[in-house]
Amino acid sequence: MLKHYLFRLAMLCLCVAGAVLWGCMRVGPRFSRPDIDLRVPSTYKNTAPANSKHSLSNLCWWELFPLAGLEEIIREVRTRNWDIKEAAQKVLGARFRLRQARADLFPQISIDAKAQRQKSPITGPPGKSFSTKTDTFMLSAAASYELDSWGRVAEQRLVIKGQGAVRPVREIDLVPEVAGKVIYVSPSLLNGGQFKAGETLVKIDPVDYELAVILARARVREAQSTLELLEEESSQARTEWEMNHSADPVLAKNPPPLLVKGPQIAAARAQLEAARADLRRALLNLKRTEIVSLFDGRVITAKVGIGQYVKPGQVLAKVYSTEAVEISVPLQKSDIAWFHVPGLTPGRGLGAKALVRAKFAGKEMV
Repeated sequence: MLKHYLFRLAMLCLCVAGAVLWGCMRVGPRFSRPDIDLRVPSTYKNTAPANSKHSLSNLCWWELFPLAGLEEIIREVRTRNWDIKEAAQKVLGARFRLRQARADLFPQISIDAKAQRQKSPITGPPGKSFSTKTDTFMLSAAASYELDSWGRVAEQRLVIKGQGAVRPVREIDLVPEVAGKVIYVSPSLLNGGQFKAGETLVKIDPVDYELAVILARARVREAQSTLELLEEESSQARTEWEMNHSADPVLAKNPPPLLVKGPQIAAARAQLEAARADLRRALLNLKRTEIVSLFDGRVITAKVGIGQYVKPGQVLAKVYSTEAVEISVPLQKSDIAWFHVPGLTPGRGLGAKALVRAKFAGKEMV
């Protein structure tokens, strides 16, 4: 009975569905495609073929403007100016650093949350133990903001970190110019010692050089006496020649050179100049027995002692000037844009000023 009822219900549903579908198929008139030529033309009027080199899509933007010299300028820019992308990256980097520097001007908020549970034992009766639990919750918040009462952004300090080595501008080897035995060494001439300009650092035994000065002065006096004697003999010979040849004035005024000792006088004058040069050299060597500092400085290494025999050119110590030092700090190319470096960055005059701070022996020096 139930099966028969279900079968009749299914047949009824199929009939209803067929009627609905048939009604939908019959809605509206029957469509028929119109007979119209809808083919798209291959080209349009007054247009160049797509594969033509004169098409606007194939032209560069500067070829659309009939300006004389524009194409040449564009060609030169594309050929020579290869730094445009690099300059654009530098601009973007500068903007990023500016935003980073201005970040401190915005409000700053910090939140810190902390939770802690602690269990503590409690002593009870014998055989029993108790414990207590303590829960601790902590929430802290902080906010800060820099006010600009003048209505303008305060000056920002850009910090660029780098490491470099300190080197003296003037560093020399202390060498003697004369040979001899060392009789004095300054107490400042030791490793790390400090000395002043004009201070005598080393003295060499000057006895030999003092004797050389005495001998040089004696040679000068001897050469000068020889020259004066020859000049007197020449004057006497000239006078006798003029008396013997007074009848011929022309001949009396032109005596023979050998008679008036002309060559001998010239040789004596040369010997006098040589003796004077030897005297100046002897005095200079005597002065060189004392090695005097030319600047304020410090000693790096010292290799000299009293009683040591030294030779010209021998290194006695290595010293440097404390008047100025040079600090070489390697920087990135992008960091140099924040400094004025003559020859590298735009601008005239001296380079950017630098303030050097150093800590030495627990003291900060500027």
